[in-house]
Amino acid sequence: GSRLPPANPNPTNQLTSPVHLETSLAPGWTSVHAAWDCVDTESPIVGYSWAIGTVRGGTQLQDFKTVGRNTHAQNEDARLNHGSFVHVTVVAENEAALRSVVYSDPILVDLTPPVISVIKDGGDEEDVDFQQSDVITLRWNVTDDESGVNFCEVALGLSPGSGEVQQFTQQPSLYSATFDLSGHLTHGDTVYSTLRCHNYAGMTSHLTSDGVTIVTQPPNSDHAIVETMSEPQSYYPSRAFHQSTNDVIHLSWEGFFDVTGIRNYQCRVTGPGLTDFPWIDVGLTGQTHATLSGLQLHGYNRYNVHVRAVNHGGMVSDDVTSDIYVEMERPLVMGSRSWWPQQGVMVFDWTGVFLSNSSLVYEVSMGTRASGTDVTQWRETEKTEMRLDGVDSNKEHHVVITAVNQAGLCTTGSFVLSYPGSGLKERTQKSQS
Repeated sequence: GSRLPPANPNPTNQLTSPVHLETSLAPGWTSVHAAWDCVDTESPIVGYSWAIGTVRGGTQLQDFKTVGRNTHAQNEDARLNHGSFVHVTVVAENEAALRSVVYSDPILVDLTPPVISVIKDGGDEEDVDFQQSDVITLRWNVTDDESGVNFCEVALGLSPGSGEVQQFTQQPSLYSATFDLSGHLTHGDTVYSTLRCHNYAGMTSHLTSDGVTIVTQPPNSDHAIVETMSEPQSYYPSRAFHQSTNDVIHLSWEGFFDVTGIRNYQCRVTGPGLTDFPWIDVGLTGQTHATLSGLQLHGYNRYNVHVRAVNHGGMVSDDVTSDIYVEMERPLVMGSRSWWPQQGVMVFDWTGVFLSNSSLVYEVSMGTRASGTDVTQWRETEKTEMRLDGVDSNKEHHVVITAVNQAGLCTTGSFVLSYPGSGLKERTQKSQS
């Protein structure tokens, strides 16, 4: 019977002859089915014969065979080559022994399926991998230069090639399809579209998209941590979020999470003089650290460093903050204090000797000669008093105290001590570095 023309009309497939052809094709063989409609109003038709060829009127594939008064016939073993043509010739004979010849329109042998060259998720020109909408759009390009594209079907699933979301359904278009899946998808679902196209020869081809992930929630920051790091300006590290530089902040972070993935991060600094500081994109290639330079931070002030995550849908998480304190001056040495020794025991107190805007840690060394450490060496303490037993009261003692603030900046004071009654001159001195 007649059929619709292919997507790319081919004159060889426009069946206008009274002889109609249908073929079932597979590599290496072809089943040819022919049907015809002949009428003789003056004398009844008593028989038909038919032949198959590769040219009009030809018998290259089958010599003429009689089929009686049947108006149809088939050959189950006609071996054809892809791209060749099938022609059927029918001879009708009436009771008067008169014969008429009719010819079919040629059919092109198509042993190849349609070619799907492009399949894209999304309604734009570029393929999309993430979207916030539950409306799935698929676009493709399919061609069949031999028999033409008959129709295409689409199935949707949560894994490549599956169809648990939407079974294969025939689409009205040969180029695109749209499905509204509102209420059927959740954040993080990846929808894969499988396209199946059929040509007029009954051959099919299929291709699955790389999937589009649904993004409907921002990243989670409940377990995120932001830390600031300072470049050491001395031998001593900084403590308690302090730093001694006012033009740069080094920071790192971890713990942001999104099942759909993190596209990038954003950071900013707020505090005195930085009220209009914008969000800056960082971590564009997966890094979880950044350096903010060219700043003009004020000393003895606290600043807040904010970090937030951005997912592939452009949704941002709550920001997580860390404090940074700027202290750019070393501790000050205000002067020496009285030292009260006991026989064999040294107790000394340096409360108020060192002044700083942040808490101090002290490193104490003592020796019986200048720069000596034969009594004690590099003893660290947060207290401002120290007791030493078993001290030789007949010798002069040299004490070196280094005070380190939380920004890692330090000042050193040197003191010389002697005991009353030792016969040595008692003297106290200081130095600052």
